[in-house]
Amino acid sequence: MRKLDSIFKEIDNNIATSMSSDRKAWAKKIVDEQLSLEPIITMLSEDHPKGARASYVLGDICEIAPSRLVPYLVDLFNNRYAIDVLGFDRSLAKFFKHSGVPNEIEGEVLDQLIKWMSDSGIKVGTKYYSMYVLRELCNKYPEITNEFVAILEDQKERNTKTFKRMAIKILSEMKKADS
Repeated sequence: MRKLDSIFKEIDNNIATSMSSDRKAWAKKIVDEQLSLEPIITMLSEDHPKGARASYVLGDICEIAPSRLVPYLVDLFNNRYAIDVLGFDRSLAKFFKHSGVPNEIEGEVLDQLIKWMSDSGIKVGTKYYSMYVLRELCNKYPEITNEFVAILEDQKERNTKTFKRMAIKILSEMKKADS
C-alpha cells in the first residue's frame, strides 16, 4: 500500500506541471508494478490542467498495456459528458484505437465515432483516432463500410494533410480488400 500511496502522491503533487516524459514514466511504473488505475481515473474530475494531464497518463498506459484500460472503457464512455476535460473525445477515441471497443457499447461507440468524424467542429486528433477505430469496426460490420467511405471522402479535403494522407491510405486498403 505504501508504494501505491507514494507514486500517486507524487503524481497528484506534480501532474499539473508535468511534462510528457514525466507522464510516460508514471504510466510505465503503474503498468510495471500493476497498480490500480482508479487514482488516475479519479483525477479526471479535477480542474484543468490536472484532469487533462490525467487523461494523457491513461493514454500513455493504453499505449504500453492496452488491456489495462479495458475494464474502465464502458464507464469512461458512458460518463464522457460528465468528464470536463478538454479534448476527452480524442482521449476516448485513442483508448478505443489501442484497447478496442467493448462489445456492450459497440453500437453507441460506432454512432459517436461517426458523429465525431462528420462534425466540422471536432478537432482533427479525435477524427484521426476515430478513423482507425471505424476502419476496424468495418471489418466486423461490413454494412457500415459505405457510410464510412463516404465520410472519409468528405472529410479528407476538410482536414490536415496528415489526415488526408491517412484517409487516402485507408480508402486504398479498403478497395484492395474488396478486390
